[in-house]
Amino acid sequence: MTPVETAPKKGAPEKNIPEKIIPEKIIPEKIIPEEIIPKEINSEKIDLRSAAAKNRARLIELTPGAAGIIAGFADDLIARCGAGIYAGYLPIKTELSPLTLIETLAQRGMVTAMPITPAPKIH
Repeated sequence: MTPVETAPKKGAPEKNIPEKIIPEKIIPEKIIPEEIIPKEINSEKIDLRSAAAKNRARLIELTPGAAGIIAGFADDLIARCGAGIYAGYLPIKTELSPLTLIETLAQRGMVTAMPITPAPKIH
């Protein structure tokens, strides 16, 4: 990996400006090698994710209007946090969707931000 040049800061003394930062010295490629992580931990992680997905699916069944319920808190959110940029996420599988809330915030004049994702593959 090649060194990354840093831009000099205006008004900063020259002696405090690093000439180069070498990324591999800052961020090692692997902090914990995979062979050190016990297989039981990976297995437990898979089991926990599966249980969480099942719990979310069950909650969706029990509260199908949950997205609308959280959107109802838009005014409270604005009152508490003020005007600004509100970021959301695109729900995956059983995740609760914040999209109705984000839409409501936008209707109230708030700036909203969503992640940029790749276009879906059409087969």
